[in-house]
Amino acid sequence: MKVMRITPVIIFAICIPLLLVSSNVRFVVSETFLYQYGFDKYDIDEVTGIENDNLINAAKDLIHYFNSGEDSAQIQVLKDGQLIDLFSLREIDHLKDVKDIIQLFYMFQWITLGYMVAYIAFGFISQKRVFFGTLAQGLFFGSIFTLALFAFAGIWALIDFDNLFLTFHEVSFTNDLWILDPSQDYLIMMFPEDFFMDAAFLLVGGTVLEALVLGGSSWTYIRHIKKHQVSMTD
Repeated sequence: MKVMRITPVIIFAICIPLLLVSSNVRFVVSETFLYQYGFDKYDIDEVTGIENDNLINAAKDLIHYFNSGEDSAQIQVLKDGQLIDLFSLREIDHLKDVKDIIQLFYMFQWITLGYMVAYIAFGFISQKRVFFGTLAQGLFFGSIFTLALFAFAGIWALIDFDNLFLTFHEVSFTNDLWILDPSQDYLIMMFPEDFFMDAAFLLVGGTVLEALVLGGSSWTYIRHIKKHQVSMTD
């Protein structure tokens, strides 16, 4: 019976880093201003020969592709007064793989959110106000778990982002379509490794901050409950 009581709490705690990461992935993928920041920081208009407004339009088209049922990532942009196809077949195939991974994160977001909402609803229905303490413990341990995971990832990224970047691609993709030529493939011209490093630090930093807020709030509530229980026994 003890295992039956503990298991839902453990699953809830595990859901916290999955929900935070998947939600932050959705944010990073879908926010146009992040693309604009990268294009400006790394002078992508000069690298590609494509004007900034056309780059932003291409970014919006990519966001639409990642978040919709669109079959092809091919985009036409204006360069030197002519419409050109932005991506090669290899890049299009790689973007399909990227979309599959993004959609997997989105699926995790909905699954974890659904479980957490159901867990909280059932907890309050069955335990009433007593469930606040159980919920706080689940949030606290889930936040600690998140911080531990991202402390490792953040340190790895700071020490050797190149190796982390390579490992991510080798683990995530079953082919070598991600190996592109920066002299002719617009995808890697638009999104160099430094762009992904900035995105990774934003993702890690945002997740850590959210975990600190959740963990700090739940820890404060747990301490409040303990102090109240001690005062009741005095």
